[in-house]
Amino acid sequence: MKSRNLILSGVLALVIAVPALTAQAASVAPPQSRDPVVKDAVRLATVPQRPALPDDVRNPFSAVAVPVASVAGPVASGSSPAPAPDRELLERLAPLVTPSGTMHVGGQPILLFGQNKVTEGDTLPVNFQGQPYLLVISRIDRTSFTLRLNGEEITRPIKPANRP
Repeated sequence: MKSRNLILSGVLALVIAVPALTAQAASVAPPQSRDPVVKDAVRLATVPQRPALPDDVRNPFSAVAVPVASVAGPVASGSSPAPAPDRELLERLAPLVTPSGTMHVGGQPILLFGQNKVTEGDTLPVNFQGQPYLLVISRIDRTSFTLRLNGEEITRPIKPANRP
């Protein structure tokens, strides 16, 4: 009798399990219809490679002026006296740029203006006789720096000598 009950329970289990298994197998799509969905998922999951940024790209949140490829004298135009020759103008503007020191970070020289830091290629806005000018820092050495305006350059010491 026990073997009869065991056989009946086995048959009953098969009668219930077979339709459940066939129903589950029918709900899974065949591989041919799954391929486009899988390809879209792989395409969406991959992160695109971005090109490397050039070295002259600066931090947009920096308090320093944005580098300009070519500086053409006064920033704002208006009724002003005749412009002085570039060399003479640069000689007048250079003393207005007074850095507090230099430092090297990662082998790159940095010119310090209090809390502000500028590197070679950065521009500095300078107001002179009511006109704004952009001076380019073209070179930074341990004890001096070079300013450029319209192709003219002048080298200045980091800390000017004390005058009597």
